[in-house]
Formats: sequence, structure tokens, C-alpha cells
Amino acid sequence: KFSLGYNTTLQNSIGFKSSEFNISDPAFINKMNNSMTHNFSIGLPSFQVFKYLNFSPSISYGMNWYFRRYDAVFDEERKTVSMEKGDMFGAFGMVHRGSASLSISTRLYGMFNFGSYHKIQAIRHVVSPSLSFSYTPDLSGTWNGYTNYIYTDASGQERTYSYNKFTGQTGNGTKQAASASISIGNNFEAKVRDLADTTGKGSKKVKLIDQFNIATNYNFMADSLNMSTVSMNLTTTLFNKVNISASFGFDPYAVDKHGRKYNRFAVSEGQGLLRFTNASVSASYTR
Repeated sequence: KFSLGYNTTLQNSIGFKSSEFNISDPAFINKMNNSMTHNFSIGLPSFQVFKYLNFSPSISYGMNWYFRRYDAVFDEERKTVSMEKGDMFGAFGMVHRGSASLSISTRLYGMFNFGSYHKIQAIRHVVSPSLSFSYTPDLSGTWNGYTNYIYTDASGQERTYSYNKFTGQTGNGTKQAASASISIGNNFEAKVRDLADTTGKGSKKVKLIDQFNIATNYNFMADSLNMSTVSMNLTTTLFNKVNISASFGFDPYAVDKHGRKYNRFAVSEGQGLLRFTNASVSASYTR
């Protein structure tokens, strides 16, 4: 199912004294700060491959319209760069934003049967792996309002000041980004004999581990240390009363003798598959 939605918002703010109110005065108009936001919701159809792999693509796009421009100037008195605000409705510019993503997921089932005459008759293991990719194009070009102001500072050094001429914000804008994340969810349940059943044939389900999730991320655009910390999170309930949550962190990269991380995997440096970095455990009791 494909869908397309659109919404827009016009923002305008102004601060003034009652004596300054004059809609025909250009100075009053220039006190306004306004923009127009456009959001496009693009719904792409999810689909299955080989009946088991679920694909969910998505695209987001939006833009902001601005009705004035800003110019960077070097303030000789203060020896700093400042922004000069142009007249309201003296210029028109658009700043775009957008991204795309794709997630792939499935579910795997495992059953370990021990027989109906055992106290623990079976254990079911459900694995829910998912893989997602996200991409953001380079939005830092002049076509998107970003520009550089080159000036000479008080020490005689040539400097570059980057900003957006429509928003007045400093910086180079959103750079190209691409990443992948993987998550593996696990759930364990047991089928046990129901000792309260007088027939001796009854059984019931008991949750062993509500959720045990393993996740990490890989940044394709990073210069080094592309892989993030591997996180493990576990939740379970004991005797339907005690709720336990635990989280663990493991770093895939090696460290030198000073404890500084560098761009080599720990396993290749003989430091194990992953380096344990942190852990936390909490418990609560429900009556």
C-alpha cells in the first residue's frame, strides 16, 4: 500500500512595544521572524520475501521556506563575526531535509521437547532478528542555503565561518550519513507440568526470560571506530513477583596499555571477542 500525505505550518513571531505597532512601518515588519514548514509523509508498502523475511522501507522529506537572508560580517570593533539580518520579505530561500531507511526482520522458532512425563516438558526459544539501514544525503551544499564567509581575524589568520544564509544558524549543515543496525531479540518459555491438576496430565506455560536483546550499530561514514558498543539487555520475572532488568555493554575495539581505544578489533589483538565495559542490574517486587 502506497500513501502520500502533506501538511504545512506557518510560524510567525514578533516582539514589540505597544507604541511601536504600525503595520505599514518597514521597521515594524522587520521585527517579525517567520517561516513555513512543509512535511511530506511518504508511505511505502511493506512486503515479504520467501514468506519469512519482512521488508519495511520508508522515506521522509520536508522543507522550510524562509523570507529573509542573513549575511556574515566581521565586526572590527569586537573582532568577531556577527550576523546581519536582512529585511523581512527581502529574500526567499528553501532548506531541505530528507532521509531513507529499510528494515528487514523475521522470526525463528526453536522447540526442545523433553517428554510429557517430565516436570519440564518443553522449552520454546523465539529469536527475532532485525537488520535496518538508514541513509541521509549530503544537505550541506549552497543549494540548501549553506555558505562560507572567509575573513582575517585580529591575529592576521585567515578563517572560515560557515552558516546558513536563510536560517542564520552556524555550521555546515547535515552531512551525508549511512548506517546499519542489527538487533537480535530472544524469548524463552517453558512448558511444565501443572502440579495443581489432579489428572496429572495438565500443563502450563512459564516465562523464563521475557526478553534478551543484543544490538549494535555500524556507521559507514565514520573515519574510524565505525562499530558502536554491543549492548545486551535482559528482562525477566521470577515467581510472578520479582521483576529483574539487566544491561551490559561490550566494546568491540582494542585498547592500548594506557586504556585508549584504537581502530583495531579486540579479537585481532588478542583481547577477546568483546571487551566488557559496563553493567547494571535492577530488581523490583510486585505484591
